Amino acid sequence: NEDGSIGSYNDLKEYGKLPNGLIMAGKIKEANQVLNFVLDRFYDPSTGDFETAPGFKSCAAPFCVFYPYCNQWLLQAGLKLRRFDFVFKAAEFNDKFYNKKTGAQTINKPYDENGSNINCIFNSAALGTTYLYLNELKKAKHIADTTVKMIDLQPDWNNAELGYPYYLRFDDNYKFIKYIE
Repeated sequence: NEDGSIGSYNDLKEYGKLPNGLIMAGKIKEANQVLNFVLDRFYDPSTGDFETAPGFKSCAAPFCVFYPYCNQWLLQAGLKLRRFDFVFKAAEFNDKFYNKKTGAQTINKPYDENGSNINCIFNSAALGTTYLYLNELKKAKHIADTTVKMIDLQPDWNNAELGYPYYLRFDDNYKFIKYIE
């Protein structure tokens, strides 16, 4: 639509990656239109967060579990489009999920210095990419080193009896979380 919306879609899940897809397709005007709609509909300029509604990330469970993931895609699109109207505040919010101890990203709550964090390789890869765009090279390298470390530590990914599991989550002591609460 002219306002950047897609039909009657009204959940953040439908818009998180779309601006980047449009940018990659060379559709810069449309990417900006969608980003304008996202900023008007889902962005809280006081916090730098994106939510479908205040206190509600999305009806898609993965975006609630991996809370800052969608934000990273929108932040990356904003940086590519030089949208300085929101990227600094959005980056400040995103940085709250960076675990400076482990070099990873927490999944659904900001970093807690008391060590009760659940870190995630999946989210960390997106955060590392975002830090590259932000020229936060020290943080990006820390995340890359942790990602390689956690891939090397995978205990069961060659185990057919267990179904070749690959563990994404780990605690602040780099111990894999093999269950979901």
